[in-house]
Amino acid sequence: QWQEVGAFKGARLTSLDRLDSGVVCASGVNSIHAFDHQGNWQDLQPPKDEFRRVWGPGLQELYAVGARGIHYWNGSVWRTVDLVETYGEAYGGWDWGAPSFSDVHGIPGSDVWVVGSWFTHSTILRGRRLHWRLDACPSWYLYRIRVFSPHDALAVGGDGVYRLTRGRWRRAESDQGAPFASTRDMPQAFFPQSIVSLGEQRLVAGYALLEEPPQLC
Repeated sequence: QWQEVGAFKGARLTSLDRLDSGVVCASGVNSIHAFDHQGNWQDLQPPKDEFRRVWGPGLQELYAVGARGIHYWNGSVWRTVDLVETYGEAYGGWDWGAPSFSDVHGIPGSDVWVVGSWFTHSTILRGRRLHWRLDACPSWYLYRIRVFSPHDALAVGGDGVYRLTRGRWRRAESDQGAPFASTRDMPQAFFPQSIVSLGEQRLVAGYALLEEPPQLC
């Protein structure tokens, strides 16, 4: 049986994310609300952005990503990461605007990763709080990332699955050398929606837009 636990007039909430502390954050357009263990909602009053994902160890260290940037909550105020400092001369040097971020994940007390797109390219950043640096991944399109340890992570995009091993991102393959977790080629225009871990297994769910009909993979 379902019951209503919150209603937000005028808010367009599109994502639910569970922090490592157990707090649940509902986010969307210009909105982030945190649901604590006592059943109370807290309006975190974030800066304006179209938020896609929220992650953090808890409400004293929280990261939210969206169409306009990376935002850090220190428990009392929001700060927006200076992407000019992160990207250097490359930022603003393209004619296609700023990067757009789609996912964030990390390990409490360690680094956090953010993935997104920049026109026809992917972008991946690694850092913590307000200090970030470019990471290198050969993928053209990145939409989701999950970090299992400081040395084990998966990033998934339209051109495959990439795994962080020994500090480097490489296209993930099975023992037989075939594309990772697949008996056939990765579908074209694959849009991953979630990555979960079941023991030693990693499961990726998403849809293949160019399949007829569109396939859930």
